[in-house]
Amino acid sequence: MEYRSVKAGQGWRWIADAFTIFKKNPPIWMVLFVLYFVILLGITMIPLLGLVVPNLLQPIFIAGLMMGCRDLEKGQELEVRHLFAGFMHNTGQLLTIGALMLVGGVLVAGLTMLAGGGTMLGAVALNGMMGGQPPDVPVGAMGSITVALLVALMLLTPLLMAYWFAPVLVFFHDMPAPQAMLLSFKACLANLWPMTVFGAVAFVLMFIGMIPFGLGMLVVMPVILITIYTGYQDIFIQPLPAVPTEEPSPFA
Repeated sequence: MEYRSVKAGQGWRWIADAFTIFKKNPPIWMVLFVLYFVILLGITMIPLLGLVVPNLLQPIFIAGLMMGCRDLEKGQELEVRHLFAGFMHNTGQLLTIGALMLVGGVLVAGLTMLAGGGTMLGAVALNGMMGGQPPDVPVGAMGSITVALLVALMLLTPLLMAYWFAPVLVFFHDMPAPQAMLLSFKACLANLWPMTVFGAVAFVLMFIGMIPFGLGMLVVMPVILITIYTGYQDIFIQPLPAVPTEEPSPFA
């Protein structure tokens, strides 16, 4: 599986192309995003399971949305069933991506707290005790918190790079989860500048989307999710193989 390096400006192009795909059927994209959000939010409210299951399911839902992007480009209709298409193909490997991300997230959290010397928890607790007012954190503690945040940023960035294209590589190319995550990381690393441009523009769009009571996020978030597909198309050279549409679920 080959990938290529593209110019920095392509980071903006991914968003523009994603919006073009979004415009093919805005109402159903909004419905899919709301359904995706509500399902994951509902699961997080379940004791114990809420800490694990959403992380496992996210790659499955993302893979289904990527199939929806592909079908739209082929002139087919986008439907609610696309959100659940990941349950019909390579589900086990998609779950593995979620499990690896969960383990990675726990390790990052642990290392971040270790780097902060426990002061982050103290600051959060103090903030809650003061009714949400900014805590009066000593200068030394502020320094520890800053170090912890920098450590978190340094560790989360490669983790997200490994995750970004992994679901689409597993779903479209039948790759094992570890191989897909390694390839995703390499591709993102080779395209650090366009990824940076994309991240900056996405941050601005999310800020704007939050202004009108958050309603703009109904457009912004689907577009950002679609950029996984448009970025994939731009970076990965090998054309997409056919994906089975009627494969029995491994849970059947």
